[in-house]
Amino acid sequence: MIKLTTPIKNRLILGMSFALVASFLIWQIPFDRLAKTDNSLISQTLNDQQATEPTVDFFSTINLKARSAIVWDIEKNEPLYSLNTDERMPLASLTKVMTALTAMETMSKDEIIPITERAVEVVSNAGLQAGQSWRLRDLLVFSLVTSSNGSSRAVALTASAKNKRDFITDMNQLAKTIGLQDTYFINETGLDVGDSYGGSYGTAKDMALLFSYVVRQNPELFLPTNQPVINLKSIENYSYTGYNTNQAVGDIPGIMISKTGYTVNAGGNLGIVFDAGLRQPMAVIVLGSTREGRFEDVKNLVQATLRYTANK
Repeated sequence: MIKLTTPIKNRLILGMSFALVASFLIWQIPFDRLAKTDNSLISQTLNDQQATEPTVDFFSTINLKARSAIVWDIEKNEPLYSLNTDERMPLASLTKVMTALTAMETMSKDEIIPITERAVEVVSNAGLQAGQSWRLRDLLVFSLVTSSNGSSRAVALTASAKNKRDFITDMNQLAKTIGLQDTYFINETGLDVGDSYGGSYGTAKDMALLFSYVVRQNPELFLPTNQPVINLKSIENYSYTGYNTNQAVGDIPGIMISKTGYTVNAGGNLGIVFDAGLRQPMAVIVLGSTREGRFEDVKNLVQATLRYTANK
């Protein structure tokens, strides 16, 4: 065994110490850099994943029968879903929404409206009888829920006579005031004019704006449209039971208002507003669907909207 003298031991210990320190320093720098590089890489990777992670489209699997449709966030004033929303199409009885708004802005809600023979000569009156009288508000509710054409005709005739001006002109003026740029009305019912033309025309986007206006300005008048059945009386105390033409009214959670429309030229139309959460009113409009398909179209869009709001 070799015995080391003290000076040699000291030199060896000192040399080994320097070697250890040098080794530590040599290795420490790369580890620090690597740690920083790894953190940067991890952060960049997470950012890349967030940037490239696809947003779930809850509407992508929906197959609509409608030619045009929209889901409109009323509070944010923007669409969640849209399909041919700028295509101008016949509105059918969605027209009656504007009829009701115009009547309420040009007459008192307690105005007495006579039901004349001329009023009920149109088709689909929901049992309305000539020779009676109604308060304006009650007649408008009856028209909106049952889509009674005679009710809308009676309102338009009375308003034109009382105000000494054309009621349809007032409807179109109100449409411009609201901002419905692609909507115009030919009559107060939405019934087809002849074999080839609708009684009014508009876009799904315009109808979403119209229903949004209703919710903000006059929701009380339209609230009965969320009921399957209503009961009203004429001035003469004749009782009327009105059945909602919206067959899906009981299947839509949080429904606030609704209005149907159907003619040969228009196909099946339906517009609703429903609450998708805590004060999250959404307007859903479908145009150019089928008589039965419009109800399924709206229900599918409502379900997709609820999935969207629950996951955002």
